[in-house]
Amino acid sequence: MKNSIKFLVVVLCLISTTVSHGQSFQKHDMFLDLGFGLGIYNTTFYNYNNDSTKRGKAGSIIIPLTFEYAIGNRIGIGVQLVTQSFLTSTDSSTNAKPSVHSGELNLFGNYHFVRSEHVDLAVGLTIGGSNFTYNTNDSNGGTLTAGGPYVDIHFGARFLFGKHLGMIASLRFPTITYIQGLASDNLGDEFNFDLKFKGTVIGTGITYKF
Repeated sequence: MKNSIKFLVVVLCLISTTVSHGQSFQKHDMFLDLGFGLGIYNTTFYNYNNDSTKRGKAGSIIIPLTFEYAIGNRIGIGVQLVTQSFLTSTDSSTNAKPSVHSGELNLFGNYHFVRSEHVDLAVGLTIGGSNFTYNTNDSNGGTLTAGGPYVDIHFGARFLFGKHLGMIASLRFPTITYIQGLASDNLGDEFNFDLKFKGTVIGTGITYKF
């Protein structure tokens, strides 16, 4: 019991010493993050033309650029610009490889529950808008385009190597919903669709503290 109390006292002393040297996140700080992420989604596609629903999975490579401003010692708000490229394979019937992209412009808020000299941990909520484009790249010239809301709950970490540069890590749980998208091709065929992505994004990257 005494050894446990001694250990706890030592840990608290170390934490208090770290905090006294400065904190990685405090009021008026600004951060610019450039990230790289991998997304894994469950998808739901609804075709209005034949009243059918298909479910599947999708993977993507994500590049987010994020700016965060500390409005308090634990609260940060910011804006995020995201480009997302979905992984595709060559269609065996057309021998064409589709290209699928989306982009998001988001606003977010974070609560920073751990703030030591070099470590910053936060949880937050993101809301914004997304656009989606699918090109079949075959002779029919099929395209699918749509827009809709983006929302996620996320956990983030910053690890500062000095006063300015550092590394980031994140775990996100996004939901992207596209309503009344339009599918069309060169033959004049058209139909409306709904498309929903729900999944997990694991990310890393670099950060700069101003």
